[in-house]
Amino acid sequence: MDSYEGHFGYTDNTTVSAVMVSLQNAAAFLAAAFCFPISERLGRKTTIQAAMTLFCGGVLLQVVPSHSLACYYVGRIIAGLGLGCGTATVPAYNAEMAPKEIRGKVGSGMQLLFAFGVMISYWVTYGTSQGMKVSNAQWQIPVGLQMLPAGALAIGLIFQKESVRWLAKKQRYEEAWESLKWIRADDGLSAHSSQYAAGPR
Repeated sequence: MDSYEGHFGYTDNTTVSAVMVSLQNAAAFLAAAFCFPISERLGRKTTIQAAMTLFCGGVLLQVVPSHSLACYYVGRIIAGLGLGCGTATVPAYNAEMAPKEIRGKVGSGMQLLFAFGVMISYWVTYGTSQGMKVSNAQWQIPVGLQMLPAGALAIGLIFQKESVRWLAKKQRYEEAWESLKWIRADDGLSAHSSQYAAGPR
């Protein structure tokens, strides 16, 4: 966009675009590869919330009128770290909470929504570039809107329970049982509920 180029003061669009995309993808790859120990220590829920908060912080650095490509690139890296960690941890949380009968559907649904979000982002960018006068808002709106789903996920998890499997692995059996009852909306899931809650003997 002309407004983007004018704000950051560059002319080599190909190089800037390549670096911009590569930095976030590289950071996301590294975060996805190495965030497992974090989620094992902190829990799936807390890790996802932290990742989405980190992502939103990175997006904020991208939308502030800094006139600095370095600031924008740092924002891309931070957002990439949050994105990669969240992308790796969310499927684990879903798999550990969803009944086995719908686990595959939940995973497929996430991929479908991911692709749908990419499509929406292209149309938002097209709409702002073609339907708005030249201004910083043309690129700030598409970039800034990324915080809406990330923020909704982080806030929405406040009302969710921690992963049943993670709690059980940490031998927090009472909490695991409460989480299982909550996610299944059933207080009588098993005849062995009291034994499960008490942990292995």
